[in-house]
Amino acid sequence: MNNLPSRSKSLRHVQEASQALIDLQEMGITNADELDEKVQESSTAYDELKDRVKDNEARVKKLEEAIKQAAIYKKYLPIKQALNEPRLHFEKARKKYEAEHDSELTLFKAAQGVLKKFNHGKQWTDTTVADWKEEVAELKAKVAEESPKVKTARDEMLKLRDIQGTLESYLKPRRERNHEQER
Repeated sequence: MNNLPSRSKSLRHVQEASQALIDLQEMGITNADELDEKVQESSTAYDELKDRVKDNEARVKKLEEAIKQAAIYKKYLPIKQALNEPRLHFEKARKKYEAEHDSELTLFKAAQGVLKKFNHGKQWTDTTVADWKEEVAELKAKVAEESPKVKTARDEMLKLRDIQGTLESYLKPRRERNHEQER
């Protein structure tokens, strides 16, 4: 690695190689294997963090939709329950009521289906919705905390990959020449 800057043909290449070596020294990396290992570690850490944030955001979206559907369900539940009133046991009265409240009953039925699917067929309550809201708040806090870390991890990974690429551009011609000399 000490010979890398001498292989450069321009001042820009010398500066790139010098900066790469300085960065490696600051990171305590002394050879190519350590650099490869560090690149792999940073890539893995970035991917895990990014996936965790993405999963939390997806969960927030699902929970917020369930909370919204629960509000719709509660809003139109009295209209649905009115279908069981004795005055609506006659077919003509029932059909008239259903026609008058078609959009509300459709929204109620859709909300009911979403909630059933979301809660895996289990009955939900106001307490369940409160728990969902609490989980949303916790997940949003985690996302807010981890999102800047994703950028930092990405920047570190890209910097290491840039250093790796810079050094490989100098090592590859040297490695190829040494390989040819061995033949």
